[in-house]
Amino acid sequence: MNTIKITAPIRNAKTLDGAIKKAKAELIKRAAKKGLYENFGEAERQYLFDTFITTGDFSNAGLRERGKITKFAEWAENYEVPTA
Repeated sequence: MNTIKITAPIRNAKTLDGAIKKAKAELIKRAAKKGLYENFGEAERQYLFDTFITTGDFSNAGLRERGKITKFAEWAENYEVPTA
């Protein structure tokens, strides 16, 4: 299996919202070029979680951030390449 590298725009994002926006754009381009595959978006989801979530933070703000990542993961799981 090929390892998915997290691109610089995603790594350089300062906020979770910015990183999610950049990750979606990258995944859309990748899907159009190479197609969909098993665990599409999983590497990006894990990177977002590892980078922006403090493991023991279950405050309201922390839960909102976790929800954003979950919503991103659901988007990636259900993404379909548009047909022309």
